[in-house]
Amino acid sequence: MSLRLIDPQKGTILEEVDSTNDWIKDPSQVAGSWVRSRYQNKGRGRKGKVWYALGDENIIFSGKVKFGLTTIPLPLLSLMSGASLLKAIYSLYPEKVSEISLKWPNDIYRNHKKIAGFLIEGEVQDDQFEVIIGFGLNVYGQEIPQELKQIADFLLDENPLEGVTERIILKFIENLNDSIIQLMDPSKTLKELQWLEKHSLLLHKIIETKLENDMVRGRVLGYDEYGFLLVLDQNGFKHSLMDTGSHFEIIGEINE
Repeated sequence: MSLRLIDPQKGTILEEVDSTNDWIKDPSQVAGSWVRSRYQNKGRGRKGKVWYALGDENIIFSGKVKFGLTTIPLPLLSLMSGASLLKAIYSLYPEKVSEISLKWPNDIYRNHKKIAGFLIEGEVQDDQFEVIIGFGLNVYGQEIPQELKQIADFLLDENPLEGVTERIILKFIENLNDSIIQLMDPSKTLKELQWLEKHSLLLHKIIETKLENDMVRGRVLGYDEYGFLLVLDQNGFKHSLMDTGSHFEIIGEINE
């Protein structure tokens, strides 16, 4: 099995691109490569949504990794990609631990507004899984478009010091590489999931989601070993959610 992690030295910095994920999909960009762009014209999010990079300082990043087909479940890699960015933010801004959290499967929120989102795309090549991990992070800005003010925010309230965005990227790469290695050990995976549950926006929340043709309401219990979200519904039945589906909403909170 050939494991190819992201190499901090194999980065490309662009001023403008249609999509960093599409750019790095090119076969000339080998596994281990990464790219950052200042502007993105056709940014894509999960489920075909558009990603808007906001503000004066932001990060638009995509990296390419490769590993064996049975090594890591993709939902778990998606979850840990979000955790890797969360840890990078915590390491640089420990005072923000109480207000920055991860909303499953991999969005980063400041209080109840989104500041970062991921797009994970993979394909099989010669019995290997090649995965592109892309994210956008709104670091700092003075204005948010009116239509996004209720749902989007910035990581920082003040213009960051020079080099902060580069440090976030390098710390993210370091954390992601460490996570991929740890995910090959089930005992370490459990420890990572336990840490992440403590920093989950959905901790103690009641959610409503659509499963096939039925609406389900239930309490979030945590994650399973595959990165699925565990939800206990009002009838005592436990559901394992692989993704958020067409409808997913926080409708309440359990005080503990």
